[in-house]
Amino acid sequence: MLNLLQKYAPIISISLLIILLVALIFQLGSAQTLSTLMIAFGLGTAILFTVYGNWETKKNDELTNAQFARNVAIDLLGLALIMLSAMWLGRMAVVTLKALMRMCGWGAFSLSWRNLRVNC
Repeated sequence: MLNLLQKYAPIISISLLIILLVALIFQLGSAQTLSTLMIAFGLGTAILFTVYGNWETKKNDELTNAQFARNVAIDLLGLALIMLSAMWLGRMAVVTLKALMRMCGWGAFSLSWRNLRVNC
């Protein structure tokens, strides 16, 4: 079962991302539900694969119970720190963009493929 999930998890994630991008363009109301589903699926698979990888090592008698618990805790702590830093950076980007929009207004932004220009 888990091997099947390991095989198809990237395909499921990419499919959810494409569906989210299409929903952002055509039906904005469902984008929040889809993004929540993507985050839940991504975190769930990351946690599951972390524990499973350490469990396989433990089953081969390479780890004691204490080493297994320590490895899982360190891996999950690293995952939590990465998620927190991504949330913090996303929040800072939103705050900066909102401050620029308050100063200059919506019409001051021009977006091209190479850069974002702000004309205040």
